[in-house]
Parts: sequence; structure tokens; C-alpha cells
Amino acid sequence: MNKITNNLSQEAENTEELLTVMVTDLKNASLVAKVESDAVKHREHHDIVSLAIRLNNGVFVKTIDDDMLFRFNSVQDAISAAVEIQKDIDRLNMTNKFKNPVLMRISLHSGKHIAKDSEIPVDLINVARHMKSLTLPGETFASKDACNAFNNKRGVQFRAVNQSLPIKNEPVSIYKILWNPQEVELANSQDAIATSTEQPVVASKLKLVLIVIIPLLLVLLLTLHEEIISQLSSEYEPRAIHQSIEK
Repeated sequence: MNKITNNLSQEAENTEELLTVMVTDLKNASLVAKVESDAVKHREHHDIVSLAIRLNNGVFVKTIDDDMLFRFNSVQDAISAAVEIQKDIDRLNMTNKFKNPVLMRISLHSGKHIAKDSEIPVDLINVARHMKSLTLPGETFASKDACNAFNNKRGVQFRAVNQSLPIKNEPVSIYKILWNPQEVELANSQDAIATSTEQPVVASKLKLVLIVIIPLLLVLLLTLHEEIISQLSSEYEPRAIHQSIEK
């Protein structure tokens, strides 16, 4: 019995789980931390991030240079935490409490790891950190793996980024998470414009096809018409001669 229990326990430990890594970076974090007048800014940013991570079941892992690294067992929680962080920081900036705005860069990447391992796979961290380096202050990027694992029931929108990470055998596709309502509205309006501009292009192509095909059809119909008349004429003439002889 103990042997069976031990085997089941070992299998559970070796089970692969989906892990989502989040990397956050406060713009000029090192400078802000050293300047006494910006200490309040640094503390408020830290409070916002800590609260969002805790409410969404995230765990702080470590700090690498200016990057803060977190782990989530649910990609839903990870993306929700990222959106909440950006929205709360945006609300903080709207108070005009600070001379310069607080700006965050966030990246997320999901991948498999062994359940028993406490350490995050290095490749997951590298992808997330490389992705973060491509973001602009205020942006949040997520890898295709994270987006695919996200069960979007919360109205979060993604937009493909014209960049990719040349890591491993194939590039890692990147998507931007649209957390700002104005940004979402702008993206939707751009999609509508793109759709409207595609329609005239399709119509012009159809018109061109018709211009080419219609004359060909007319020529084909005329050719068939002449052949039919020729066959009818050849069939009619022998009968007329035969009938006149009988008379």
C-alpha cells in the first residue's frame, strides 16, 4: 500500500503544469529609488503592484536588476493582475500628484514546468525579460502562448505586434494587451476603417474579373450559336430533297 501511495505521490510531483511569468519594470526605477523626492512615487508604485499581485494569486519571486519577477499558476490571474496594475497606475497619474508620471512596462509569458520544481525554468524568464525590453513605458506585452491559454471572459483585447523574439527553433509571437479604454476604442475604429477600405478593393477586383470573363463568354456563345445553326442547316437540306423526290 505504501509503495502504491509513494508512486502516486511521485507521479503527481512529476506532473507538468502551466506556469505564467510576469516581469514588471518601473521607468527609471533605480533613479527613482535614489532620489529622496521620488521616494513616495516608488512606494505608491510598489503598493499598487503588490496589491494586484496578491489579489490575483501571484507570488513574488525575485528582483533582477530593475525587473521584478512574479509567478502565477493561472494565466487568467496573471493577465488580470497586469491590467489592474496599469489601470491603477493610470488613475494615480491622473491625480497629478507627481511632476513626472509613473510608467510601467509589463510582459507575460506562459510555459510548462514540473510541479515539484520550485525554480522557474530559465527559458521562461528569458522570454519574458526579452519581451519586456521591447515594450514602451505604459505598455503590456504577452506571448502567443500566454494569449492562447487565456480564457477571455473578461473582455480583454489583444493586438498582434510586428515584432517577434528569435528564441529557440521558432520565433515567439508577441501581442499587446489593450488595457486603456481609449486605446481599445482607437483599435476598434482602426479595424472598422481597415474593413471599409478592403471592400472597394474586393469590388474592383471583381469588376476586373467580370470585364475579362464577359467578353470570353460572349465569344463562346456566338461560336456555339454558329455551330448549332450549321448543324440544323445540314440536317434540314437532305430531308427537303428526299421529300421532293417522293412527291
